[in-house]
Amino acid sequence: MGIFANLKSWFDKSRNPHLEPEISSLAKPIPPELQAQLAQLRALIPELKGVTDEQLMELIPQAMQHIADIDPADEATLDRMSAAELITLGKRILEQGKWPEAESVLFRALEKAEQEGDANGQIQAMIHLSRLCRNRGNFSEAYRLLQWALGLAERLNDRRLQGIIYDDIGSTYLLQSQYPQAVVHYKKSLEIHKALGNEQDLATAYGNLGSVYTQQDNLDQAIEMYEKGLALNLKLGDERGAASKYGNLGTVYFQQSRPDRAAEMHRKALEITERLGLDADSANNYNNLGNIHHRQGDLDPAIRMYEKATGIFERVGDDPHAADGYGNLANCYRKKGGVAQAKALYRKSLSITECIGNRHGAANDYFNLGILYRYDIRDINEARANFEKAKALFEQVGDARGAQKAARMLKDLFHPEPEIPSSAKPIPPKLQAKLAQLRALLPKLKGASGEQLMELIPQVMRHVADIDLTDEATLDRMSAADLRILGEQLLDQGKWSEAEPVLLRALERSEQEGDANDQIQAKIYLGRLCRNRGNFPKAHRLSQQALALAKHLNDRQLQSIIYSEIGENYRMESRYPQAIAHYRKSLEIDEALGDEQGLAAGYGSLGTVYAQQGELEAAIEMYEKGLALEVKFGNERYVARSHGNLSIVYRQQGRLAQAAESIRKSLAITERLGLDAISANQYGNLGMVYSDQGALEQAIEMFGKALAIHKRIGNEPDIAGGYNNLAICHKRKGDAARAREFYDKSLAITERIGDQHGAAYAYFNLGVLYQDNIGDPNEARANFEKAKALYEQVGDVPHAQQAAKALKDL
Repeated sequence: MGIFANLKSWFDKSRNPHLEPEISSLAKPIPPELQAQLAQLRALIPELKGVTDEQLMELIPQAMQHIADIDPADEATLDRMSAAELITLGKRILEQGKWPEAESVLFRALEKAEQEGDANGQIQAMIHLSRLCRNRGNFSEAYRLLQWALGLAERLNDRRLQGIIYDDIGSTYLLQSQYPQAVVHYKKSLEIHKALGNEQDLATAYGNLGSVYTQQDNLDQAIEMYEKGLALNLKLGDERGAASKYGNLGTVYFQQSRPDRAAEMHRKALEITERLGLDADSANNYNNLGNIHHRQGDLDPAIRMYEKATGIFERVGDDPHAADGYGNLANCYRKKGGVAQAKALYRKSLSITECIGNRHGAANDYFNLGILYRYDIRDINEARANFEKAKALFEQVGDARGAQKAARMLKDLFHPEPEIPSSAKPIPPKLQAKLAQLRALLPKLKGASGEQLMELIPQVMRHVADIDLTDEATLDRMSAADLRILGEQLLDQGKWSEAEPVLLRALERSEQEGDANDQIQAKIYLGRLCRNRGNFPKAHRLSQQALALAKHLNDRQLQSIIYSEIGENYRMESRYPQAIAHYRKSLEIDEALGDEQGLAAGYGSLGTVYAQQGELEAAIEMYEKGLALEVKFGNERYVARSHGNLSIVYRQQGRLAQAAESIRKSLAITERLGLDAISANQYGNLGMVYSDQGALEQAIEMFGKALAIHKRIGNEPDIAGGYNNLAICHKRKGDAARAREFYDKSLAITERIGDQHGAAYAYFNLGVLYQDNIGDPNEARANFEKAKALYEQVGDVPHAQQAAKALKDL
């Protein structure tokens, strides 16, 4: 940070009273690091030698204004300026988004610092030049400049500068989505600032760690870091820093789907920035409020906020953020069906990013134009041209994920999805084994071919489903395999209470019959039942028992299934690294066995965990691998499921037209095959898309369709989920009474069927409703406490922490 910038920061802190908590109006002592910089300022301007520190602090705003008024094209003035003055000017121009002008000034500063033998000035110039490179997406050059700066700072033994540089290296990794490296460097910076007792830089370091945790979706850790930074900002009277942290907290609450809390934080930030006249910061807050309206589907208010933000960015000459603003407006108009307006705004954004040399921003603009041409305008040639430009630019700046994303879109254009041929498919080995079990179960089927059995399976399953569960004589005559199939059917229908005694009876019968294979199967399904109810310790225990038996039998196929079940247990607990490790063990076995059907399921499981971690491109890659195998085998049920999974990821990416297209592909299959449960899920997914678009009536219609099907087939967990979706829509419409009615219905079901995890979720949603919409903090507290207790009971630590945080906020 330049001399003037540091002094101005302190000046703002010392003069501006803060509201939360209130800060005394007594004069604050000048920190040691600023006293050292004041000495440098006196050396720079001899006329200031007789001026006291306090008088100098008062002169800083005038000095800053003088620097800001310098014309970067005035060569004579620039030649007279020192390295320190040029750095301050370059920093100001950089913050305004005038990258080409900043570049020439900062290079001049670096050259002058080298001529003057000013190592500190060289370091400062390199830091700001690295930020310019980072903004342009030239990460390798940014990293090289920072390493040079770090080497100089280490030679000077300047620990504070080393801390700042580690911070910048962390930010360079953060922008490349290299989160572990970002965390390592941010923590190095944090350690240095702690050792120096420099609370101002410490607050910044906490904020940066919060940013990386936010992008990793570790939202509770992010909140913890931002609140630590905020506490220091408030203690120091640093209102601008506090406003930044309020904005950061708003972003996290937004990601937690707590829009009212997010808006509250952004308004707190906006109140400060508008009072202090911090136009660029105010614009960011308007932009964030626009994001909240956008997410809720309130497109007209979102457009108003984005227009306010973009207007300010244009006025202050901040070209990069103005380009972002045009992109946001384009997204809104695209959702409204205003394709011509969207195209014009994307091109406006592109003209800026190309003009200022922001290759990463230009790559995103070309990609968005490609999506627009592909799905809205339906011009494949234009789509291809834009995706190719996006891919080339992503590759130039080293954004591997962006390049892969563009390559995938190009592949979709060149290689349309293959049709499933109507000819008979070979029956996979896993299903052949199942058919052998079915022949053993029903002797009358022994003469039937595999193909005939495949046709008969739906009838057999319906026959099993029609068994009267209260008829003890019938149940007593059934074998372990019969009972297990019946229990599996009941479990799939969400009839958990009826499934449990049948599966326990199957386990007991298999133990009596000495059939280890059926014991394993019964334990697997009982484990799923426990997982559905949120009883993860028991689910893990049953899976481990099943795994030990499978290993004893040396049955590699069953071991693969069980590793996948263990992975699913961990995924439901939000323990993603453990989930991935077990899914990969399952995949390794399937690869060794050549079991492509198992591989397809494994890819789907990995896709789901990547999606939940926010690694959306990796999720798409896995789902598409699974889809290719399912198409190969003609397994239409799973093809439909994969299209549904892909729609969820596209929706998370904001690619709503593509999401809807994938859902309709899935529905075309499920409705033709009469797969009611999967059709219901797709109607639910379509409701989510309409909800994102702000079309709440259409969303309610789709959720109603899904709910009607779930009720018809008696799937109680999904009925509870349907009521929850309707509650969310009515909450967004402002109808708190109707929302509460549906949340209560959802809760009643989850408690009746023993779904502790679902009940915890319902209590948490009711807590948010009472807090944000009804305004009853006592009821909110009661519901958050119940949610927290249930999350703790089932071992879901992240959500228990989220409930604890909600209680703390009350």
